[in-house]
Amino acid sequence: MEKYHLQEITKLASFDSFGGQIVRFVPEWSIFTKDPRVLSTVSMGFKLEFLEQPFQSYPSPNSVMNKQLCDQEIGSLLQKGATVKAGGPGFISSIFLIPKKSGRCRRIINLKNLYRFLVEQPFKMEGFSTIRHTIRQREWLAKLDLKDACLTIPVFEGHRKFLQFFWKDTRYEFEEWDAPHHLSRLHTYSGDFSASGQAMVYKARSTLETLGFIISKEKSIENPTQTIEYIGLVINTVTMKFTLPAKKISDIQGLCTKALK
Repeated sequence: MEKYHLQEITKLASFDSFGGQIVRFVPEWSIFTKDPRVLSTVSMGFKLEFLEQPFQSYPSPNSVMNKQLCDQEIGSLLQKGATVKAGGPGFISSIFLIPKKSGRCRRIINLKNLYRFLVEQPFKMEGFSTIRHTIRQREWLAKLDLKDACLTIPVFEGHRKFLQFFWKDTRYEFEEWDAPHHLSRLHTYSGDFSASGQAMVYKARSTLETLGFIISKEKSIENPTQTIEYIGLVINTVTMKFTLPAKKISDIQGLCTKALK
């Protein structure tokens, strides 16, 4: 990514992008479900639900950031086709970076000011209590990770102007927005698989790919196992115990040792 300038990446985006690609799979979705809201999201994009028309007196300034790292993250979004140069004025939000476990950074758009004009969308991450009541003893588990899942779902064209930001005197806007609550609209139809065997894993993977999602091989575990790490816990279906990963335990012990010195 470092060898390209943002202008060059913009030119490359149309040749190496998957952003919003789910719209290419409308026929497959129409076979899979008849839910009008789901089909509308797939075919026309995710629509923001407004309480009133958004307005702002002046755009929010960006936080102080490492310019090289921010170039990399915006360049990645351009190459994926998730972000493009804006064609006109819109609602400007600030951006900032937060570190990831990999050592890289994740780009975040701060939509706090925009949310004042939007209908509140309830969203609950799948957690320990849900998993605890879902799995059964001695069950075989697998994990399919969707690569940039939220970015495969486009934003409704008329609403993209409300998802703009500035970087280096250039106005950009999101064509795909990586907010998890709009992916959850499709979750019941695309993600509700209990992979209890190799055949089920294959069926789940095949279905997800047929619907336009991309499976991350690096983060997936396709061979059924009775011990698997998920949402930050190690799940053992033989003992029915949920424990912290060894690295996390080691990190906590290290922090405790430092605190006691």
